[in-house]
Amino acid sequence: MFHELTIVGTVGRDPELRYTADGKAMCSFSVAANRNIGQGQKETIWFKITAFDKMAESMNQYTHKGQKVFVAGRLVCDKTNGGPRTYTKNDGTVTATFEVVAREFRIIDYANNNQNGQQQARPQYQAQPQQAQFTEDVPW
Repeated sequence: MFHELTIVGTVGRDPELRYTADGKAMCSFSVAANRNIGQGQKETIWFKITAFDKMAESMNQYTHKGQKVFVAGRLVCDKTNGGPRTYTKNDGTVTATFEVVAREFRIIDYANNNQNGQQQARPQYQAQPQQAQFTEDVPW
């Protein structure tokens, strides 16, 4: 069986890069995907995106809050209910999040420059079995 989720949305928070106990890079950040539901209203769904290895390090370097991105990957379901991961916030409300492990990642919006005001390279990230690949100068 195979399933894949494709998301086009806006990065909601800067990536957070961590390393596992065995030294594997892991990067995560949130993406908001909007869709119009009629009469000037829109629906926003938040996704937690996670990547590993070289893709994680590259995402951390080139991605920042406010950019438009494309993400393709597999949905991670909660093992207890088979749906989105649920948790209780500090205020006691229960909320849910959809988690996606990225297989492919592209930055769509380069209107935002990096923190030094310089234009960034146009990277593309695509996971290969057991590793991630980083390629620059992708034709759009």
